[in-house]
Amino acid sequence: MAMTIDLDQEGYLKNPSDWNKTIASAIAHLEKLKLTEEHWLIIHYLRNFYQQFPTIKIPALRVIIKELVKLLGKDKANSLYFHQLFPKGLVQAGKIAGLPKGGRCKENIF
Repeated sequence: MAMTIDLDQEGYLKNPSDWNKTIASAIAHLEKLKLTEEHWLIIHYLRNFYQQFPTIKIPALRVIIKELVKLLGKDKANSLYFHQLFPKGLVQAGKIAGLPKGGRCKENIF
């Protein structure tokens, strides 16, 4: 059965509450990414962060890097590794996580 995802012109979910893992995988596919366990750790971190602080949308990369130490270990807790997972940065990660586009977001300002 085919699935329809309601996205805006930039590929963000029009209704973030529609998000699920299947939709995240479909958005990742549109972004030319295949999600691994490490992608999912970051995606779930971003979703949890947004649920706790909905006015912030996406935390600064330095905040995520601190969390990566706990999730992935010191060897992978750096911005280079983050950008290997999400080449377009936090904007791409947030889009796949189903977060609303931030008002100040341009393609890769983080």
